[in-house]
Amino acid sequence: MKRLVYLMVLLVALSGMALTVIAQQQSVQCAEGITLTDPISIPIPASAAADDWLSVTVLGVNGFDPVLA
Repeated sequence: MKRLVYLMVLLVALSGMALTVIAQQQSVQCAEGITLTDPISIPIPASAAADDWLSVTVLGVNGFDPVLA
């Protein structure tokens, strides 16, 4: 019984530490001022053809919405 209580306390402590690390990582800012929580956009030249493999690949990833440069 003592082992079960010890394991539960250890699990709660570790999960709390993991949440703290995740929260710290999400608040980190890059040198350009972009936070990790900002949506990532890949610029694609406006002259890129519709059959360009890059535009087709980027547009096909989970409804990714690239920003046209």
